[in-house]
Amino acid sequence: MGNDFYFQKKEKADRIAELTTATKELAFQTEEKAELAAELIIANKELIFQNEEKDKRAAELVIANKELVFQNEEKDKRAAELVIANKELAYQTKEKAERAAELVIANKELVFQNEEKDKRAAELDIANKELAYQTKEKADRAAELVIANKELVFQNEEKDKRAAELVIANKELVFQNEEKDKRAAELVIANKELVFQTREKVSRAAELIIANKELIFQTEEKADRAAELIIANKELAYQTEEKADRAAELIIANKKLIFQSEEKADRAAELIIANKELVFQNEEKDKRAIELTIANKELVFQNEEILYLSYHDQLTGLYNRRFYEEELIRLDTINNLPLTILIGDVNGLKLINDSFGHSMGDVLLKKSAEVIKRGCRIDDIICRIGGDEFVILLPKTDSSEAKNITKRINEISLLEKVGSISISVSFGYETKYDVGLEIEEVFKTADKNMYNNKLLRVGK
Repeated sequence: MGNDFYFQKKEKADRIAELTTATKELAFQTEEKAELAAELIIANKELIFQNEEKDKRAAELVIANKELVFQNEEKDKRAAELVIANKELAYQTKEKAERAAELVIANKELVFQNEEKDKRAAELDIANKELAYQTKEKADRAAELVIANKELVFQNEEKDKRAAELVIANKELVFQNEEKDKRAAELVIANKELVFQTREKVSRAAELIIANKELIFQTEEKADRAAELIIANKELAYQTEEKADRAAELIIANKKLIFQSEEKADRAAELIIANKELVFQNEEKDKRAIELTIANKELVFQNEEILYLSYHDQLTGLYNRRFYEEELIRLDTINNLPLTILIGDVNGLKLINDSFGHSMGDVLLKKSAEVIKRGCRIDDIICRIGGDEFVILLPKTDSSEAKNITKRINEISLLEKVGSISISVSFGYETKYDVGLEIEEVFKTADKNMYNNKLLRVGK
């Protein structure tokens, strides 16, 4: 029994150590989960802001295109009037001055239109200032996040206090087990005393049997021992007194035995209750261990899901801007040169959203992402960093290979459609050969090349 209690105490100590370690791991994973969730919220806000900025730019581009169409129509009208004026020149020499005056008016309108464009540029500067203000707001949000982290630290301290209380409770349980061991030792001693008293009782019974035999023998010899009767009676009286003493001692021994049996029963009952309590505590501990295992599995699953969402675009399944920025820093080393950045922008997404709805625009983005993946190599890193903008990181890839990848994607896009809408993506790329060249400059050049190609497509 002592070995069993020692083993149970050792098992309990191991379980407490495992529970403490699991609690610390759970607190650490909770902090990691909160940080990833906060970063995901910030990334989503940045993506929403960028989409809004892109929508504004697209709206401004639509307005500029409408103004350009209007100006072209005006120019066509003026050209028609000029043709008529030339035909009528032979007949209406006097009207020439009036037509010249109309031409001056047209020039003034053109000057007015140029002034309107300058106003649009000024409005764009104001929008940039608003962007700077929003960046400041983002810094304020980061400060609020720091406060939230401090609150999380306070909650973790509260958890540590609870763990300390659990340790104290476990120490009390160990003390109770030691008390139970003492009761068991007392029970063993009581059992030994009971065995000793039983042996004494058997000795007294044997003496009583011998006395009875002597009494029978003395009765048979009574006639012959008449002279010795007085002596025999005295001896009998003495023996009777001894017998009474033995009987009294036997009664006392029986009472002690009954009392000890009752004490033994009480100890056994206490031991049974203690064992039931120990079994209950072990069952509770097993339940807590199972609950902790389930909680840990759920936490691992949630962490994996958060990690996936924090690095992937929900719509297309490609990597997102956050992953792109971290991966770009990792790849910007001499071992990955030449390093090429390939930027793609889906053509006509704003027009399709306005004409067919955003659901059709989402389908177009998904299909465009599939086309880009099919055209790229298996190790190429494809990211969606904005509403209609994709970036492909090509380590150890020169400009000629980037050109082949672009050509391959364009050829695949010609074979794909979303309903009656063709897949059209404008690309631009730039390659870093020199380790001293800043990667931001490479990105800017690739972005500029992409927009130049986009304007050429729109012109065509």
